[in-house]
Amino acid sequence: MLFEYENNFSMFYYFEDYGQWKSVKFILNHPVFKILTNYLSSPFPFQFRTKPPKVPWKSIVVAMIMFVMGTTLLIIGALLVSGHISTQYSDRLWPVIFLGVILFVPGFYHVRLALYAYKGYPGYSFDDIPDYDD
Repeated sequence: MLFEYENNFSMFYYFEDYGQWKSVKFILNHPVFKILTNYLSSPFPFQFRTKPPKVPWKSIVVAMIMFVMGTTLLIIGALLVSGHISTQYSDRLWPVIFLGVILFVPGFYHVRLALYAYKGYPGYSFDDIPDYDD
């Protein structure tokens, strides 16, 4: 049982278990109380636990398709510019190069993100790749 006594200088508590009066200073300096306050004042470890990221397979497949199509269109555009493909198709030169760049850049970027996340490089995660809502 606990009884309180307060005067102008400090507060004392009487613990029947101990059979004596103990000051608040004694209670606050008790090792169990210190461990408890350190545990309660520090952030809980489970607050920072996250689920392992789900691998966005659809997005990675779409990125690979865009990367391959963009690379193919850029190669065809380069062959049109160099004259290895007949000049009768030269009117298709700039749209092919433009579409190749439009497909290549995001495809390469997301394939690189997926590769770095797979290899476990710091700062890269599968969470960085947008996912389709299933």
